[in-house]
Amino acid sequence: MRKNFKLAALAIASVLAVTACGANAKTEKVETSATESKEASQKTDEKKAEETTESLSEAKTDDLSGVTEGSVYTNKAFNIKFDAEANGMILASPEELAALGQDAPDGLLEAYAYDSTYTKTVMIGIMNEEFNDVQAYMETVVDGQKKINEEMGMEDSKVETATIKLLGEDVPCVKTEITSGGVTQYQIQAFIKSGDRIAIVVLMTMDEEIAKTGMDMFTKAE
Repeated sequence: MRKNFKLAALAIASVLAVTACGANAKTEKVETSATESKEASQKTDEKKAEETTESLSEAKTDDLSGVTEGSVYTNKAFNIKFDAEANGMILASPEELAALGQDAPDGLLEAYAYDSTYTKTVMIGIMNEEFNDVQAYMETVVDGQKKINEEMGMEDSKVETATIKLLGEDVPCVKTEITSGGVTQYQIQAFIKSGDRIAIVVLMTMDEEIAKTGMDMFTKAE
């Protein structure tokens, strides 16, 4: 069951077209002489690491990316916060994010979280600039999901556009229900905006109650 649900999550990730991308960090060249001590060399390495961290932070400031600290993801541009641990979930590592986003060229996969049995997952992504029409994008998502359902032989499924309460506001979303082998998977893909840029918040679960209340897991960043 864990394997099957994860495969379904990856299929949705490709439909949402979000990808992981890195920031380019600037480093300084430090000249050292052959007589420098081991202690001096270690200090140089520490300085270079600090400069790399600073340049990465600057790169993030230049766009709409969020920040991850421990199990908490925060994005002030979209005013959204998600605490994975508080919701019984595990926040994916940068390596896991990169693997999930390899084949999705249309945006940035910011956060991915899952519970121990993969029966509840969360994804947060930011779309590239050209994807700024929510309604048009939702139609693309619906068409793509229907195609996946047909290709996978999931005849007992429902995909529709709707609205859902997120961060205290009604926002557009795509709701999907897929039943296979007597088990129903619920998917909610909600869209929020910052200026003309779109962030997508995805909840996947096998629990009908969580499907109804799961967006309460997300809170305002400030």
